[in-house]
Amino acid sequence: MIQAKSTPNHAGVILNGEYEELTRLCEALELVAGPEGERPAYESIRVRVMDLCVRLREILANGGHGESGPGVKIYWPEAMFVSVALNRFVKLSYKNNRQAGWEQTVARIRKFQESLVDCLRRILPDSAFKPTANALGSSVFLEENYVTQYLDELNAQFLALDSEKRLQQLPLAAKRIVEQGEEYRKCKHSVLEAAKRYKCPVEEIRLREEYPDPAKVVW
Repeated sequence: MIQAKSTPNHAGVILNGEYEELTRLCEALELVAGPEGERPAYESIRVRVMDLCVRLREILANGGHGESGPGVKIYWPEAMFVSVALNRFVKLSYKNNRQAGWEQTVARIRKFQESLVDCLRRILPDSAFKPTANALGSSVFLEENYVTQYLDELNAQFLALDSEKRLQQLPLAAKRIVEQGEEYRKCKHSVLEAAKRYKCPVEEIRLREEYPDPAKVVW
């Protein structure tokens, strides 16, 4: 099974598993996400899903999987975002992928999502786990043309916290990702205005929040 374990200081989650399990997960991610440009309205979230897939493929190629391997580390807000993004892709792919084996593809996606929820269950008290798990439910979907610069902001803000505060902020981070509330709307407005001003694609806009040096992240 896919293994998900929170990092020592809860900056993110470590994903690991045996070669066959991770290979099948990658195949499932690639199938539901679809080819580049196939769904323009969801290309921004597809990029994040495929980034995880690429990183999983890298550890498979380099022997970084299994009990002796380090696995893949992914920031908690990013991991929760990918989990919710997959709900949309499963729904979008359903009509076009009713061939034999489709149920197994969906099952692999759901097992991956469940591994993240199980990990959250182990590190959060019930009062914090329940709203977090609800935010990551299979019936929760992200909007079209989601501005993923907002996710970058959440990641950067989350990494700036200490271990205890990261745990405390996990439910709020999940809520902010899926509710697409006032903070998200302000970020989206800023990004769209900047893209208009500089006459460039939305994905080229970068906001003020910066990620720390990867070597300095306290995982």
